[in-house]
Amino acid sequence: APVLYDEVLIEGAVRGKYASLKGIDIPSELAASATLRKLKSGSLARLADDDNGLPSLIVGSKLAQETGMTLNSVVTVISPQGTMTPFGMQIRHQRFRVAGTFETDFYEVDDTWAYAPLVSMQRLLSVGDVVNSIELRLDDLNLAPQVARDAARVAGPRYDAVPWEDTNQALMHALELERKVT
Repeated sequence: APVLYDEVLIEGAVRGKYASLKGIDIPSELAASATLRKLKSGSLARLADDDNGLPSLIVGSKLAQETGMTLNSVVTVISPQGTMTPFGMQIRHQRFRVAGTFETDFYEVDDTWAYAPLVSMQRLLSVGDVVNSIELRLDDLNLAPQVARDAARVAGPRYDAVPWEDTNQALMHALELERKVT
């Protein structure tokens, strides 16, 4: 699944919060991940809609709760990657409509993740038709290190391939602590 990640500030009705925003191609994301199949409210169909020029977001349930985002509310997403102007750095921002919330039962994911259509994310970041990651879903998670090595070899020296264990170290640590506590 081709994706474009950025750390952003999302301003809800109650407060703003930093979040990981993932720009996605919806069919590819559904093939590579189950997160968006765990909707608590809203719909995936609405994520694809461009509501009169207003792109949509689907956000984690805890993120929505903490910031005051509700279904159909309009929020502002601010990217710290700005554009240099003669007057200094100009931040990039875009208004989005909340098309839904998801709940995975992993606090860190539900508290810090949001999804937007890939095209909307590219527009927010002013990057054109690019992605900064390609995600693969494997039938056997134990093959991830080998597949990562093979992908790195195929992609060439300018690119890196990272297995899921490395990209999700914080989540793995939290799960390990949870097991020890219970």
